[in-house]
Amino acid sequence: MQRSVLWFIIAMGDTCAAFGVGRASWWAVVFGLIMMAGGAWWLRRVYREIKVQKEMLPSMMEDVAFRHELWRHNGQVDLAWEALLHKRGTGVYR
Repeated sequence: MQRSVLWFIIAMGDTCAAFGVGRASWWAVVFGLIMMAGGAWWLRRVYREIKVQKEMLPSMMEDVAFRHELWRHNGQVDLAWEALLHKRGTGVYR
């Protein structure tokens, strides 16, 4: 669902930019480019999250501290991993 919406935003940004070029409207071109760049950035983040889940998640789920951080961060693997590394660095987790 989320990927579909992001791809739609990218397509609408492309359409808006093409419309702006065709009508010589600089604001439509800028708005379209901003939509495409923002959608692509968020889409890259979603795909990176999927890649992390497929590659690292099975081995990371064996760690109880990681599962706790994953629960605290509502299932966001990258935030849970950063929090776990930070807490291990400060000595909260061994």
